[in-house]
Amino acid sequence: MSYSYAGYYQIRDYGINALYPTSIDDADDSSNEVVATERENIMRIAAAVTKAMNRRMGLDQYADYMPFLGQRNFDARAYRGGRPDHISEDGLEIELDAPLSELTICTLGDDTSITVGTDVLGVPFNRTPSFSLALFNAPGVWTQWSTDWRQSIEITGVWCERRQYDTEGWIDSDDAVADAAGLTATITEITVSAADGADTNNYAPRFDVGQLIRMESEYCIVTAVDYSTKKLTVIRGARGTTAATHVITTQIDSFQVEPDIMRACSIATAFEYGRKGKFEAMTVQAGGQSINVLPDLWPALAMELMPLPLRIGSG
Repeated sequence: MSYSYAGYYQIRDYGINALYPTSIDDADDSSNEVVATERENIMRIAAAVTKAMNRRMGLDQYADYMPFLGQRNFDARAYRGGRPDHISEDGLEIELDAPLSELTICTLGDDTSITVGTDVLGVPFNRTPSFSLALFNAPGVWTQWSTDWRQSIEITGVWCERRQYDTEGWIDSDDAVADAAGLTATITEITVSAADGADTNNYAPRFDVGQLIRMESEYCIVTAVDYSTKKLTVIRGARGTTAATHVITTQIDSFQVEPDIMRACSIATAFEYGRKGKFEAMTVQAGGQSINVLPDLWPALAMELMPLPLRIGSG
């Protein structure tokens, strides 16, 4: 399963329950196998919706709404000689071809290293993402090169479209690696202290399928969450990062997509899910309790409730 701009609980809260009130009553999501199966179907749709959103807006992995750690290269001169269009006349500012949320390494065309934060700053200043880089008292200009000008400028960092990336992009999940032996670079299950607890933004659960998390400099995509055993199944070394070892108590951060993008993904996913007739619910009464049941879930739920007297009505 790929990443999604919205987790299951966000899709439920901002999409499904908004478009189809009372369609899913999942107070016991964490242990209900029927709901868990349907959750997988919803998240597959969410991943497809995320890809469709990227295609619609012409975004690649460097320019979408999730952080990607990577290096991009730029020409130091034009093919016919002289200054290329993406470099200013004074040679001090270079226009980027993707939004840059965090600059980590910058090298000129002649391999001159530029000190990030002092010799080079992102533009607009003190905001993210940056759409160009400006040199200040740097030992050179963007147009200098030595043996080959083609793709000789190297800019490495975190690329994504995220306003206030440095303050609102990553948040502390308020959880950490709880595996006593820590994690090797190949382990794909992470034990945490409370998978269904609240994060530092007071949103619960703090971990969800489709979520991007970070341990030190490594990104992981959450593909499954077992709230009872407090285990996350993840794709290691995601989005341009490298899988690494992590000791017990290593802090786990979670990435927060732009709220408008999260809501758009949630609503689109709920709409696509609803088009399949999922929300033509029946009302099941069992043991004096009324339950709204989706048609696809009825056979499995009926098996669970067989010992009880059932009465089916239209809903």
